[in-house]
Amino acid sequence: MFKNLKTLFAQMFMVLLAASFLTWGANSYFVNTPKSIAIEVNGEKVAVSELQNEFNFRKREAEDQFGGKLSDEFLNAIKLGNATVNSVINSKLSLDVAKQLGFRASPQALRDQIINNPAFHDENGNFNKDVYRMSVSNYGFKPAGYEKLMMEEMIKQNLYDLFETEFTAEDYLKESFKHTFANMTIRALMLNDAHIDESPAITAAEIKGYYQANAHHFLTEETRDFATLVVRADQLKKKVNTTEAEARELFDADPEAFTSEEQREARHILVATEEEAIDLINQLDQGADFATLAKAHSTDTFTKEKGGSLGYFNYADMVESFSDAAFNQDIGAISDPVESPFGFHIIQVTAIAEEKPQTFAEVKDEIIADLNAEKAEDVYYETLDQVEDKIAAGFTLKQISDELGLALHSYQGVKQTAGSDVKFSADVMPVVTTLNEGQISDPILVEGQDTITLYAEVNKLNAERTLTIDEAREQILAELKTAKEQQLIKEKAQKLLIERLNKNNLSAVASAHNLTDAVVETANIKRNAAGAPKWLNASHIKLLFAMKAGEVMSTVVDTPDGQALVEVVAIENQAPDATQLELYQNQVSKAWQEDLFAQYMAHKRNQANIDINEPSIKFALGSAYVTE
Repeated sequence: MFKNLKTLFAQMFMVLLAASFLTWGANSYFVNTPKSIAIEVNGEKVAVSELQNEFNFRKREAEDQFGGKLSDEFLNAIKLGNATVNSVINSKLSLDVAKQLGFRASPQALRDQIINNPAFHDENGNFNKDVYRMSVSNYGFKPAGYEKLMMEEMIKQNLYDLFETEFTAEDYLKESFKHTFANMTIRALMLNDAHIDESPAITAAEIKGYYQANAHHFLTEETRDFATLVVRADQLKKKVNTTEAEARELFDADPEAFTSEEQREARHILVATEEEAIDLINQLDQGADFATLAKAHSTDTFTKEKGGSLGYFNYADMVESFSDAAFNQDIGAISDPVESPFGFHIIQVTAIAEEKPQTFAEVKDEIIADLNAEKAEDVYYETLDQVEDKIAAGFTLKQISDELGLALHSYQGVKQTAGSDVKFSADVMPVVTTLNEGQISDPILVEGQDTITLYAEVNKLNAERTLTIDEAREQILAELKTAKEQQLIKEKAQKLLIERLNKNNLSAVASAHNLTDAVVETANIKRNAAGAPKWLNASHIKLLFAMKAGEVMSTVVDTPDGQALVEVVAIENQAPDATQLELYQNQVSKAWQEDLFAQYMAHKRNQANIDINEPSIKFALGSAYVTE
């Protein structure tokens, strides 16, 4: 049953795109095989798989932002699927509009983007082609797809740049700067339970009445006692053994299968333009030394100090245009300029390692490792079949663990909202919370792990219930005490506020009541709430900025542990210096540019032929897409 089980988890990460503004549809070039069409924009088709990849990328970004896996209900509430659809449409449309206007991106510009991307640099901060190849592969890109994506991003950037504008009304900018970046200093008298005269008394009648009125709040959360059975291929390796005789048998059955690939040893000089390459080829034809020219002119920082030497490589190790040239070239010959995403190469093959049969001794360890891996996977799937058979026969996970020697983990009193101590909790807990007492789950696949499978069994379901008054007594006392203290604090704050209106400032009021230590001043508060205490909300800050120095708020403000009286000490409108004004001008101009671009794209979208295949989109995005 499990022999052909394959688990796929969409783990899409975006490689850093240097200097790229528009990242709509960035996952279009992840490895995928389109099966059906979800959207069509001016004849440009978007496959279901492409839409799913984009959605998975956005979902992972949201989970990183919120710090954990997001439920289907939450994804539905924020309409992440709808945002994905709009993003893909905008991406396709902006590219189409840009191409209609004649915008293109040059290979040289693409090369610069790749060369200057820190994600492709080695530990010394230099571009490294091996790091580049590994990076795009590790993040799920085909190299050609990544380079096509970069080209399209650059084309769209050209369209966006059309709307670049410069806001030049200097007087307005200065006044706007002063208003936006004004600094406010406030003084607050902070009152909490330490400032009330005595702890409030609580009677038995109050406890009983509070319990009766709020009994529905005093509930124990439903918990489960459960166990998980873990089947891991890496823990089944001890059951696997491959002998040298088995390896020899496999080798002898087809020795040619172990023939080494043909390799070429070469050196190259990389330059930015074809003209530079031709000039260097002419110098080589006149007897110039290849290594000397490479050190002086090559932009490949990884090889230039080695005279351009690349060592030995297989055909698949290099980009196609480079390998085509190198593997069709005689030893010692100088190639014509060879174009690649990195620029123009001058290639000289220095040696050829023909494909050749390898001896058993040369490949024995590799064969044994491969056979062990195959056997371990076989044992893994055979073990899963055994577990399934025993579950069907009525075995408990404890019995299966004892009989098959598999790891069993037991957990008691786990709440639905907890479970962080549970191994693989992100995969296990959503399943456990759906199980009834005595029920064993279907196989639980661990995200990102093709050879780890778990089963969960709920041994006991501890149902939600209402606490008795005695069980809830401490909680009731604490809540009543807090409520009474807050009322006393508020009453005291109101009295002090009335007194403040008859005195010059809060410091004088505080001094009269021995509350000097409770006075706090906060400076450099901005209109956007930067620098403000967390207990002041946006409406408070807006009100305070509308007041004059020396004025006090007419109401007290709730704080996490009490009340606060707040007055304005000073509001300073700072004039910008030349550097600040220039930066602010750029920010305002950028905001105008983004607004104009958004309006233009909305207009083009109204004119576009957009076909949305609702059934395909619902299939791809599920409840995260809301039909409107």
